Amino acid sequence: MSYKNYQHQLDQAISQSKIRRKLKELFGKKPITYSDFLEIQVEGIRRLEGIGEYSSNMLVLLGRENDWVSTGSPTIFIENKELATSLYSASFDIKNNFNVEPPYKTFALSFPENTVIEGITMTNGLVSIMTLRDLLDISKNVLGLNLPPETDRDLDGLCVYVNINDDKHHFSISHSHLNAYEDPISKKYANGDSIDEVDILAKIALSLCVYHSATDGIKLKKGYPESAVHLSKGKTRLDYKGLTLCSTKPHQSSGKKSEKGERKITQKVPFFRNLRAQRYYQGKHKDKALGTRWVWVKEIDINDSFNTLLS
Repeated sequence: MSYKNYQHQLDQAISQSKIRRKLKELFGKKPITYSDFLEIQVEGIRRLEGIGEYSSNMLVLLGRENDWVSTGSPTIFIENKELATSLYSASFDIKNNFNVEPPYKTFALSFPENTVIEGITMTNGLVSIMTLRDLLDISKNVLGLNLPPETDRDLDGLCVYVNINDDKHHFSISHSHLNAYEDPISKKYANGDSIDEVDILAKIALSLCVYHSATDGIKLKKGYPESAVHLSKGKTRLDYKGLTLCSTKPHQSSGKKSEKGERKITQKVPFFRNLRAQRYYQGKHKDKALGTRWVWVKEIDINDSFNTLLS
């Protein structure tokens, strides 16, 4: 098993000989920083007559990537394929003021090689969970350009933004406001909607936040996975803030009769429960936003019939 890291736009540019030569003409032999690259990209977009959808999406991506780089390029490696599948399949309530607290506002997700979900081989992606106001501030302060606000949306409501970059240097991007988020699995079975890779990535990213809260952060461990990690050209592990999201073993029940002769529960489907009462947001949790805390209601599975690593 091995991993690849997320390649931002500069990494992808350097990997192409024609663009690499052009960058060398502009910057000579000195190392090119993401800020350098950002400057020439934004200058090129400024020359365009109006900002179309592609340019707008690219500006958002450049701003988010710059935010990621400026915080040390945090990259979360999913421990194994089974955990990735379990995160995607996880059940939690998204109908009642759904809220999460991400470990980082912007982070990369890296999957074990050949992780397949819904028949799709997963590509590493970049995730941002922030308010629309945060995103607009990034575009204004970092890029020096204003993106038109979505006037019908709450500027202070959380959104999830995801994108993937494939090996052919194409990128796909998607976003959803949390108060309007729909689970792709539910949409698939209710409406027959197709599911694409960014849908899967968004669900896994949100599940990761819920799981991180429910396990009090102890399953997100500092450091790289034991398996090989293939980094971008010219990069070392010191260029990233590596973290590994770990799974745990299912809870087991004896299945024996109680003292009253009643049969104990031998099987219970696991799920995440949201903590909404104010009493859960006191003491060390007093600064957390209401609705961002979750607990894991563990499965009972004496027959080892569940396929989950989230308990």
